[in-house]
Amino acid sequence: MILPGRKEILVLVAAIAIAAGGGYAVGKTFSSSPSVKTQKATRTITVTMATNNQTITATGTIAPAEVANLQFSVAGTINQILVSVGQHVLPGQPIATLDQAPFNVALAQAEATLTADQGKLAADQAQGASSQAITADQAAIAADQANVSAAQADLASTTATSPISGVVGAVNATPGQQVAAGSNASPIATVFTPSNWIVNANVSDADIAQVAKGDSVAIAPQGVNATGHGTVSSVGLLANSSGGVTTFPVSIQVSGNPTGFYAGVPANLSIVTHLGAGAIVIPVLAVHHPTSSKPFVILATATGPHRQNIILGPPIGANVIVTSGLKPGDRIVERVPRLPGGLAVSKGNNGPSHRGAGKKHGGGLALP
Repeated sequence: MILPGRKEILVLVAAIAIAAGGGYAVGKTFSSSPSVKTQKATRTITVTMATNNQTITATGTIAPAEVANLQFSVAGTINQILVSVGQHVLPGQPIATLDQAPFNVALAQAEATLTADQGKLAADQAQGASSQAITADQAAIAADQANVSAAQADLASTTATSPISGVVGAVNATPGQQVAAGSNASPIATVFTPSNWIVNANVSDADIAQVAKGDSVAIAPQGVNATGHGTVSSVGLLANSSGGVTTFPVSIQVSGNPTGFYAGVPANLSIVTHLGAGAIVIPVLAVHHPTSSKPFVILATATGPHRQNIILGPPIGANVIVTSGLKPGDRIVERVPRLPGGLAVSKGNNGPSHRGAGKKHGGGLALP
């Protein structure tokens, strides 16, 4: 469910690098044999299944799921604006019209030219004109017919209609205004669906690996006493970087039609990422060679430490999912970062504690 191949390895490397550098020292001498000796600054932990979902916070902007920016496909002068802001419209309903007089003139001229050329063909045929003359007449008629069709289409295009059912959100033109043609022209009006919202969010590169389509999202519009819920509908693959911050676009489909949702309003998001039933999660610092084709952990067994190859899933904060190679109840060795001054940090049932760096633990592997 979580996107593979994007941030997993980088997060793993970064976590291990933080533990190994910046004043931390971790014992990590291992051989490739099944039985492996470890140095000090380690502890053993029990492998368990994840039981709780993770929550990621992000921000986004509320937007209509459907938006139609209306333009004319022909240039001209606005004749009428037929709607107002807030008005409900249906598909095909006229929104605005252009002055049709120039287009009627163009159509009449095209039709007159076609009629004249058809008459010329008839006369040439009656007089036994050459085949070359007849062919030329027929080519002219074909061109005239195309011009008539184009003029008819231009006349029909003087009325702009709504392609969707929705509400008029903006009217940007007035009667008498000259407008350009085509999709690059400024929209004369905007129609949107007021009961179908999305949120365009940005999720940090550190969290994006945990987000997947279908994740549940709590949505709180900023400055509005309203809440809503939705689901992740898509996760972008191309990052955006600005001011040294890298994010990925995530689209969220809002459920229902909650009150207090308006286009353009920023929102705070809580994305619940599901680990899946039976997911095994271990600390990153228990993994060795995470960037290789065969990452492994050190199993603490009754006969001593042993190397166990594993298959990694995506990271979850300072932990990582293991998709194969471990089962609940296995005991594995985790490397413990050292604080400056030689103290090794560990976690007991009552919180963090510190051990003297010089203390020996059973030949280098502590098995509590």
